[in-house]
Formats: sequence, structure tokens, C-alpha cells
Amino acid sequence: MRFLFNIFITGIFVSIGFPQSHFNIKSGVGNVTSSVSDYYLEIKDGSFSASIQVDRMKSSVRDFQFDFAEQDYYTEIFQSMGKLVSLSANGIHIKFTERRGEGILVDIGKISVSLDNWRINADGNGPRETPSLNWDITIQNVQFTPTSEMTRNMGQDLWDVFNYFSNGTNTANLNKVTASMSISNNGKISGTGILSLPVGKLSVNLDATMNRDPREEPFINQLELKISNLTSELTRFLDDLILNENIPIRKTGNGYSLLMTGSIGNPRFR
Repeated sequence: MRFLFNIFITGIFVSIGFPQSHFNIKSGVGNVTSSVSDYYLEIKDGSFSASIQVDRMKSSVRDFQFDFAEQDYYTEIFQSMGKLVSLSANGIHIKFTERRGEGILVDIGKISVSLDNWRINADGNGPRETPSLNWDITIQNVQFTPTSEMTRNMGQDLWDVFNYFSNGTNTANLNKVTASMSISNNGKISGTGILSLPVGKLSVNLDATMNRDPREEPFINQLELKISNLTSELTRFLDDLILNENIPIRKTGNGYSLLMTGSIGNPRFR
């Protein structure tokens, strides 16, 4: 978004033109809406190249405030708050290519992202206080198509997985991804997500709490994963894992579930 770019450029010129140990940048905007069509970006770095093409993109910003201060040469403080930042795009084509022609083409039908009612106060070490925000993302109709050079160089195990998800074609599909997360002023984190594939669906529900020091890992009150609508092949595969590998996934009436509490480093399964 253009106004964010202007803020970034302003910060560079201020820090170069006034290299003292204390400076401050403040900016704000009421409402901004912009649209772009046929956007294209290409990046090259040695044998690596990437290109992004977007058929149409629209962004909106409402009641945005930005504050950046350098207290000394080693401490920078960043504060941001606003009502809404949203971005939606249709027809996204992303291509990555490395040496020997290995690469992948990613086609995305539609993507939308929004950040609502947020307040962030951070420095170079991370959050200075508990942030608050509401975040949503939706991605639809994604196709992954690797180059022939990449598929030829896949190991047998990786090729078997890709061949299964691509149903014997050269393209793997992802139907839809939706996710939302909110963090309240008192540190309560809640989130939901759904991943829909041609071979099944994964649902996620999260209830967690941030510590008084937001730099510490949050405590997971409950993380629930539900797997449903699986193909017969994946059903047999999970049944075999449950029977022979003692994994903490439980079979339910219409699929499978996993419940976890604790932390990522010290999980407790139920």
C-alpha cells in the first residue's frame, strides 16, 4: 500500500539525514482505498528467480496510526494501531525457479486478508506489552505445479506423496484455507482454521493465554484438531498409524481428532 511505502522511505531519509541518537516519526491516515490491475514483480538472485503476477488487487486502510522512535543507537520502538487494514487479490500467479530448471508454479484463485482493531507496541526484542488484534485470511483454489526437472529429482517417498495428492497428474490442488485469530487486551488468544483438500478436511480450534511477558511462549489451554471427509486410502493409513505407532490421534464417529494442552515445547495430549 502506497502510504506504508511512503512511511518506510521517510524513515530511511530521516535516519540518514539526521543521524542523531534520538528521532521520532509519526504518521496517520483516516481512510485510504486503492486498486491495482495487472501487477507484476520479478526478482533474480544468481541462479534463483521468482515472479509474481496479480490480475487484480484492492486494499483498504481505516484510522491508521504509526509511531517509530529511536531512543539511542541500540533501541528502536515501534507502535501501530488502527481500525482496519485489508487486502484482496484475484488471479495470483507465483513462479519460483532455481538452478537446473527446478521450480514450482503456484496459482491462487483468490486471497483476502484483514487486520482489524489492532494495537501493537514492540521494540527490537519483540512485543513490549500484550498486543491486541483480530486477523482473518481466506485462500481459495490453489494449484501447485512443479517443473518436470523438479519432479524428476524428487525422492521416491516425496514423489509418492505428491503423486497421491495430485491424483496422478502434475498438479496438486488445495480447495480452500480459512483462518482467524484474535488477541484481547488481557492476553486471551482464540483462533479457528479450516484446510480443505480434495482428499479431506482439517479443522483447528485454539484457546490459549499469553504470559505477562509477551515474549514468552503462550500457554495452550486447548488445541483441537479434527480430520474428516477422508478418502479411503487416508482412512486406512491413519487407522494403521493408530494401531501400530501409538500416536495420540483418536478415531471419532465421522473422522479423527487430537486434543492438546500445555506448550509447543511441552505438549500434553488427551
